[in-house]
Amino acid sequence: ILLLEAIAGLAFLHMGTHAGTPAPFIAMGCGYAVFLALLMRPKWVAWLAYPPLAAIGVASYSLYLLHQSIGVALLDLLRRSIGGAGSEFYALVVPFLTGALIVTSLLVYRYWEAPAKEFLLSWRKALPAPLAEVAAERSDQPT
Repeated sequence: ILLLEAIAGLAFLHMGTHAGTPAPFIAMGCGYAVFLALLMRPKWVAWLAYPPLAAIGVASYSLYLLHQSIGVALLDLLRRSIGGAGSEFYALVVPFLTGALIVTSLLVYRYWEAPAKEFLLSWRKALPAPLAEVAAERSDQPT
């Protein structure tokens, strides 16, 4: 379902300029309809609990940061070094780069984010009681 939404969104993007057309509203309506369908039918997204997908979900912030900076830079570097950006290039390079970024994000989560989180939580627990209460109150307040 999400793949169909992405395909529809890409189709709208390739329709040309959207100023004065209903295309953005149609895309938003389709996205909202998919969201409501998934909200009403939780079994449709039960496959997201599959352990490898759940692990990627846990490391998704690392994946976001890596793809935003390193992934885009590598893609541009490879495109310039090969000397072209045809569809064959993207069909070959993007899946491998995506896989490498996913593996890297899982490693970053396991060996950097998770230990840092454990350290910060243990540090918070080691604070004297009044300071721990202040820290707990501040972390519970919305930012």
